[in-house]
Amino acid sequence: MAIISREDYKALSKITESSLDTLIDLLIPAVEEDYLSVRGIPFTEEEDRSLVYPAGSTITAKLMLDWLLSPESGKALGSGVSSETIGKYSYALAELDNETGYPKAIIGRIASFVRAR
Repeated sequence: MAIISREDYKALSKITESSLDTLIDLLIPAVEEDYLSVRGIPFTEEEDRSLVYPAGSTITAKLMLDWLLSPESGKALGSGVSSETIGKYSYALAELDNETGYPKAIIGRIASFVRAR
């Protein structure tokens, strides 16, 4: 079992079409790997070798997938521009974590659940 399933992601995101299914399936393992990298400690393993994910991990994984699937992630990673103002119009991209490329608000959710052992 992965940190989030395609079905759970689509239900949480209110997606009914199947056009993104292949991409979501490809991104879920990357999201789990990124989550583990930020977390810095492995997930707890049960006797039957199934993984126990921490509280809030499904929602955090959903937010990570949202970010990877959004056009904003490409803009933020590709342009080097974090905000712009044209007349009265102002636009700011999410403040990114330099190591992961995800918004700091998402990365902070992972760090908040890590307990020192």
